[in-house]
Amino acid sequence: MQLIPAPALLPFIRHYLFIRHSFESVQKLRLFPDGSTGLVFSFDSLLQDDRGDLLPASFVYGQIREYKRCIRAELPI
Repeated sequence: MQLIPAPALLPFIRHYLFIRHSFESVQKLRLFPDGSTGLVFSFDSLLQDDRGDLLPASFVYGQIREYKRCIRAELPI
């Protein structure tokens, strides 16, 4: 689900993107190079990058030049 922020936040935030799913249904999250930075909160499980390194439960990423894949780690938060 994608939501537009309050008018006062529009200069800073393009949109909010919520991904809600059952724990088993989604195994991968794909970050794409759209010229924006991002903030990720993972409430149900930790994520791993494509090298297998665990990512924090919440993190900020800058502008990326290529797709980044994150997969759901087997370790619950």
